[in-house]
Amino acid sequence: MENFWSILLWIMAGFCLLFGLGLMPLSVQGGAVTLVGAFLMVPPISDRAGRVIGRLWLPPIVGFIVATMVGPIVTFATAISLEEVLARSPLL
Repeated sequence: MENFWSILLWIMAGFCLLFGLGLMPLSVQGGAVTLVGAFLMVPPISDRAGRVIGRLWLPPIVGFIVATMVGPIVTFATAISLEEVLARSPLL
């Protein structure tokens, strides 16, 4: 069963990593927060962090919450406006 959770964490971390990289053009801060959450879900990092704090279950859960809830909220709060996007556009 431990192998199942490890594989599941790798898959979730991979998706959140891609999601964080996809958020980078909209908001560097939101993408960075999502990437931090993704790295907290990587099994070697979550194992080491869990052993340091004494709770093995906490880093993956915090990583998931940060990557799926906090990251998009930070992206929404810090994203560039449509006017800025149009001003940077080479076509206009």
